Amino acid sequence: MTAIEQPLLGMFTMGPFFRYLKPKCNPHLHWLEGRTNEFYEKVRHLFPTESGFRHFTRQEHGQYLALHYPDGLPDRLADIGDWIITWFALDDLCTNGSAIGDDSLYPAMRRAVTGDATGTPFDIITPIAKTIKSKMSPPQWDRFVDMMNDMISGFAAEDDMRIGRSPQDIPTYRKARPGSSGMYWSYLLCEYALGVDASPYANLELKEAVDTAVWNSIYLNDIISYRKEVLLGRDPCNYVSLYMQETGADLQEAVTHVHGLGLETERRILELQAGADPAARVAITAVVDQMVGTVAWQFLSPRYIGEGRWSGMTEGTWRLYADRTVITS
Repeated sequence: MTAIEQPLLGMFTMGPFFRYLKPKCNPHLHWLEGRTNEFYEKVRHLFPTESGFRHFTRQEHGQYLALHYPDGLPDRLADIGDWIITWFALDDLCTNGSAIGDDSLYPAMRRAVTGDATGTPFDIITPIAKTIKSKMSPPQWDRFVDMMNDMISGFAAEDDMRIGRSPQDIPTYRKARPGSSGMYWSYLLCEYALGVDASPYANLELKEAVDTAVWNSIYLNDIISYRKEVLLGRDPCNYVSLYMQETGADLQEAVTHVHGLGLETERRILELQAGADPAARVAITAVVDQMVGTVAWQFLSPRYIGEGRWSGMTEGTWRLYADRTVITS
């Protein structure tokens, strides 16, 4: 069946995701695509079906790296690519119904990050972690590990929401989602990609900039992923659906509200970038580039938009079908 023949699951209209910013692309894109294609075989064992693995390999992770880290150094991006692909695969595992509520997963993940994952499905993480650690200062590595542990705690907190051990509401979601999104360590890798260490600014203007970028990524992803994760996946961990549940808003009203929150974060991060110490501004600029690249990749990859080729549009009328999102003017 074509998208037009399928039943319409939802529809809304929306303006641009960003008013002032545009994505950039790393000039090493083609090399990155080849490098990620080589690495996929190392995560095959994390997928219970061959079709699931093949779908994963079509998600444009080379594009992810090029858009998220447009000024990154190739050798650093190779490390980041191995790390990112592995954690995307693990994210799929942990949001899969068979993994939800399996409390043994998360201690094994923590051990893998710190180098002790022998005999677990997560052995693959440890050598990548050691490579990244060898190129970070001790303070930068400590920040990175703290952020990874926050993500794993966020995974567990979202599991509690999914199985009813904690409330399915916005306050609970706001506590769990910043960690579970993985965006904090992903934004720290902006520093790694450039070969710089912004640890001296981690609790100053850089902290607010990263906090702001993380919420931008959450708000906008919850709109883009609504079809995949809520309509198809029945996942309660989504700001759009929680806002509808708590306020009685319809889909259009909820999307407009969450979109407005995203635009506020764009305005704020540009203020922070303009007023930052010049040394901190280098890291903040990389964070801004990644914030925009995150959204660009989510449209280019079928991970959220679905099958078929994206029209190139992000604003207009969104029609949500079972297999794809179609955007028209």
